[in-house]
Amino acid sequence: MARLSYDALTSTKDLKLSKDRELVVYPNPALETLEVKVSKGEIFSFVVYNALGQVVEVKENVGNSFYVLDIHAYPSGTYFITVRSSYGNSSTQFIKVGE
Repeated sequence: MARLSYDALTSTKDLKLSKDRELVVYPNPALETLEVKVSKGEIFSFVVYNALGQVVEVKENVGNSFYVLDIHAYPSGTYFITVRSSYGNSSTQFIKVGE
């Protein structure tokens, strides 16, 4: 018999970082803001790319383990974020949804 399990994220307060994930972005998909968090160290900078590989946004000198990215003006679609932190580079994707 197969066993099924899942975690429901009902708010950002419910979010717990797993030790094997260095970069977490939430909520995903997102409408207006995207919260970017590294589990270790601090974020130095990040770059957001669209699905065509074009640079959408660059942020330097973040200096924190947490950043709230305003994406309300982004067109709906798939994006990729690469974060440079004190523990190296990590990348993930997120989806921007329209209203």
